[in-house]
Amino acid sequence: MRDAKVAGTPHGFRSAFKDWAAEAGVRDEVSEAALGHADQNAVRAAYRRTNFLDERVGLMQRWADFVRGGMPAPRKSDHALAEQEASQALSR
Repeated sequence: MRDAKVAGTPHGFRSAFKDWAAEAGVRDEVSEAALGHADQNAVRAAYRRTNFLDERVGLMQRWADFVRGGMPAPRKSDHALAEQEASQALSR
């Protein structure tokens, strides 16, 4: 960020993402995965083998649009959208 002469810090940018994601209704485990954070609960981490890739792709595109000023407000329900798409795929 310094080399690009962007005001702010990486930590502040990541913190802003977490706030934005929480206000958008993004599940915490998805936003944590987007930031590359590992689950600190060893039992939960052992059983949860997903990386939430499909959800993270859309999430990060909306974040990029928001940061660039191209989107007024985040969508509320990534999880509901993912469930609907999975249901449609199964019914084909």
